[in-house]
Amino acid sequence: IDDLKESFPDFTFTTDIIVGFPGESLDDFSETLDVVKRVKFAKVHAFPFSVRPGTRAERMSGHIDADVIAKRRVELSKASEKASYLLREKYLGKTLNVLVEDTDSLRDGYMQGYSEHFILVSFPKENVRKNDIVSVKIKENHPDGLVGEVV
Repeated sequence: IDDLKESFPDFTFTTDIIVGFPGESLDDFSETLDVVKRVKFAKVHAFPFSVRPGTRAERMSGHIDADVIAKRRVELSKASEKASYLLREKYLGKTLNVLVEDTDSLRDGYMQGYSEHFILVSFPKENVRKNDIVSVKIKENHPDGLVGEVV
């Protein structure tokens, strides 16, 4: 990760994390949080471990209590959202190419898509269609992604 970031400073990463896999210690979970904070993933897909009948994981020792898994998942989500927000800060004032994916956004009067860095970008509705690529100058960073204007 460090080598890629050094060679390509705008390179971003996403990851999937299973929270509460059998045998996950508090130290293991803390290490996961540290990695999330250090890497600043563009997106973390966090899943709680759930037993699937007939799998090897079902037979493993060290199953984690569901309440502990739920608390860890909340903590991981907060840490990953903060890290992602900090990652997005470096894009303020920059122009990004965005693949339009939705002509309706979480914000009224906006459309959205993902940049080449897999960052969600919203912008005021324009005369563009889904699957168009538009250049968007980034003006704001919000918890749900970046906001800008088509240039």
